[in-house]
Amino acid sequence: MTRQLSIAENIIAEGKLRPTKVALLYSISSDLWQPYGYIHMLERRMTYFALVHQHYLVDMITEEDVIAGKLKKYSVLYVTDPCIHEKAIEEIKNWVRNGGYIRGTCGAGIKNQFNEDIPGLAEVFGIKPHPDVMIQQGKWHVRGALNDINYIDIISSVRGNPVYTSNLGAIGVKVTFKPTTAKVFATFTNGTPAGVINIYGRGKAEFIGSCPGIAYAKEAKFVFNELKEKWKDENRQWVLGEIIKKAEKLVEISQPVVEAGIYDADKGSALVLANFTYKPINDLNVEMNVGKKVKHVFSCEKGNLNFVLTPDRNGYKIKFSLPLDINDIVLVNF
Repeated sequence: MTRQLSIAENIIAEGKLRPTKVALLYSISSDLWQPYGYIHMLERRMTYFALVHQHYLVDMITEEDVIAGKLKKYSVLYVTDPCIHEKAIEEIKNWVRNGGYIRGTCGAGIKNQFNEDIPGLAEVFGIKPHPDVMIQQGKWHVRGALNDINYIDIISSVRGNPVYTSNLGAIGVKVTFKPTTAKVFATFTNGTPAGVINIYGRGKAEFIGSCPGIAYAKEAKFVFNELKEKWKDENRQWVLGEIIKKAEKLVEISQPVVEAGIYDADKGSALVLANFTYKPINDLNVEMNVGKKVKHVFSCEKGNLNFVLTPDRNGYKIKFSLPLDINDIVLVNF
């Protein structure tokens, strides 16, 4: 990576990360109180993993950022934190009401900054306030320990739902709640609601009464001292939900579980690739927008690459392919 950076630094040093419309809340209030121990932190981490595995760039946004009005830059917000500052909750409600899309898991937004139970985001999610939360014990901070933690329950999508093609294990917490205005899209084994979707003003909200991110990690089957986890596409969809359709990808890649970041500068763009499948990919297809005509495309590992450039409403769209080992930086030079 250091060798690649030495080649790419003329773009990366002057460049800026390409803006994204996807945000993930990072609540200091939840981290301070830890009402569920480490569970909400692990759910947050695994939600981030699922998003980048599907090639969505993600910004972490704090309660202070939300209160300052910075949420307006985003179209989609993921929330895994039970404790959220009440001022931030009001901003989130207004943001959804004005067209934002939110997805909550792990008892999101049911407590305030003092760890007190409040109505919180219940109105947004279309459920009754103060749901019951069952907390599961486990070594959530230990790599590989998820293999020995059993699911609390099983979540199934309602009949006819085309989004979720497999069942989801409920793990970490199990939130028992009652819908008010929300429509049920998934249930626990006993038929009670496990996942709901709700229209709130001009926006939309999804809520799952467990931790799909942790289930995503459990099914990957981490090994304690080796990089052998294998991420499953069908489990990742439970983490992303339907609302991810409202977030435009900044880069299209043919292989999931390859993380991508884009730095833009006057001289060109740098595409940073990290292969978390841990296996070489012979032919990785890439498609991304660029603002200017491209002179050449250069892989720091493989050299010059052939490319196809076509006009686009925002400038140009470039397509190219390359073999990828563990990581690479591709320079798109103007």
